[in-house]
Amino acid sequence: MKKLALVSLMGLVLVGCGGGSGSDSDSGVSVKPTSLQGTIDSVSGDPINGYSIVVNGYSYQVTSVTYNQELLVKTELQPNMTVEISPASSVARSTSGGVVVNIEPTMVGEITEISKDRRSFKVNGVHLTFSDSIDEKIVDKDWVIVSSLPSMDENGPTYKVLSVVKLDDLDIPTENEVEVEGLISRLNVDEHTFKIGSSLTVDYSNLATIRLEEGLWVEVEGYYDNSSITATEIEIEDYQSAENGAEIEGVITWVSDDKSAFKLNYSGSFVVTPQTRYEDGNQQDIGLGKEVEVTSRIQGAHRVATEIEFESDSNESWVDYDFEGDVSESSKSNFVIFDETRQKYFTIYSNKNTEFESFRYPQSHENLEDLERKRVEVEAIMVNNEYIATEIELDTQDD
Repeated sequence: MKKLALVSLMGLVLVGCGGGSGSDSDSGVSVKPTSLQGTIDSVSGDPINGYSIVVNGYSYQVTSVTYNQELLVKTELQPNMTVEISPASSVARSTSGGVVVNIEPTMVGEITEISKDRRSFKVNGVHLTFSDSIDEKIVDKDWVIVSSLPSMDENGPTYKVLSVVKLDDLDIPTENEVEVEGLISRLNVDEHTFKIGSSLTVDYSNLATIRLEEGLWVEVEGYYDNSSITATEIEIEDYQSAENGAEIEGVITWVSDDKSAFKLNYSGSFVVTPQTRYEDGNQQDIGLGKEVEVTSRIQGAHRVATEIEFESDSNESWVDYDFEGDVSESSKSNFVIFDETRQKYFTIYSNKNTEFESFRYPQSHENLEDLERKRVEVEAIMVNNEYIATEIELDTQDD
């Protein structure tokens, strides 16, 4: 499962029934992808009589609903759930011209500690807040499906909850396996553990051969107990398998100073060119926290954005930190900088998402060892009370 990768198979496209942009053709005719992943705009129908849904502006008749390749018998589809419609499902398993819809949540598990206003709660020990109130039918210890997008507050990366849907008792996963997505931090390769958020520990001892890095966005499945998950499966989320013409929906989590490149969902980078087209915005609107839908193609070593559509309800209040000054000491994983503005020393860490500017060997984390007594500019975010560099620029004026 590649989260938020909306892959359009152009050989299988149909004329669109719904609105939305969705078109990458020169004719201007909107085409409906038979393979995509996105959030449900609207729903009509029910599990017994069947559904009609609109996803990313396109209408689909639903043949069946699945989660992790298991049929969901009674759990209801609702707006703002993240779903996937795959070409294999829609062609091979459709019996009446409809499609098979697979739920692609951020979290699945028991809900606890529901606040009185029903806007604050925990799932798998992760504290979440919702701009709406969760359904009155949902009570403590119910199993729920949470759909969300990456977000940021003063404490670091968090989640923008899109929907919370009760999972019917008949549809609870086999052996009560939970699911959670998030950003890896405090990775300990010797003990085979890492953190997602500030409170959830993942033990991947059963998957010790998997290679993980700080800052990767991963999907974890396993067994939850007392603020810890024993992982049975970990999948690294990226866009390496996305084909030319892929539509990718998500949140901008890094952007270069000149807005010529950006990253979505901590998972993949895109290059902007003079040929990039825009809908509801322009290049100067590319910024942290913006929700976008990106159509892209591979060009050389880069994934180039051919079209960027901006969502109207984007979050523009992401918290980031700027530092500038001389490095007093450094190691492979971090360095200490004396920030001239604050007149204080700060320890800065790097991870998989750190971008390196003006370095001899860009993207090599070993560059940190060479920073001692050099001047740098740093952009960073806070993760678990640590400053994690999103970009490090080396001052080369004296070289």
